[in-house]
Amino acid sequence: MTAKRNKTAISILIISSVMLILVIILAALLTVKPTKDKTPVFSIKDNGGDWGTQGTIAVLDQTIKPGSEGKYEFVIKNDTNVELDYNFSIEEHYEKANDENEEAPSLSLQYRLKMNNSYLNSESEWKSASELNYTGLRFLQGSQQLMTLEWRWPFKGNDEEDTTLGKYPGTYSLVLNVEATIYESEQ
Repeated sequence: MTAKRNKTAISILIISSVMLILVIILAALLTVKPTKDKTPVFSIKDNGGDWGTQGTIAVLDQTIKPGSEGKYEFVIKNDTNVELDYNFSIEEHYEKANDENEEAPSLSLQYRLKMNNSYLNSESEWKSASELNYTGLRFLQGSQQLMTLEWRWPFKGNDEEDTTLGKYPGTYSLVLNVEATIYESEQ
């Protein structure tokens, strides 16, 4: 009878010890805070698939000229279990078709950005590529946001500059920069 009680007591002690170890491990995992030095993993997709699997994305998927406009939609998904701060900007690039030393003028395109069908700036004003720059867009853990980049080339713009652009054979491209850092509250 004593041996049976000892086996029961030992079994209860072992089970209690294992549960205590699991509670300690769980508590340690819950109190570990990621630092900004860690690179978060997030995903961006459009109707062509994941950005990481596409060589180029079709932001300006048509021939552009004064009076043309369009939009490019993509989804940013925070696949992590922490809040992330995102920075978003765009850059226009020109690649010459030949060895001319001249630089082409910048495109006369204007842009604005929506997140979940709401403009990020309250007036929904059009901006140049260099002016369209957002920092600190906070995304909750496991969330996803629909982003819409609207663009236009105003018909009534700078006629001389627009005509000059036609004299420069080459490729104009638009680079979308999306950067994420782990959000740390200032508590």
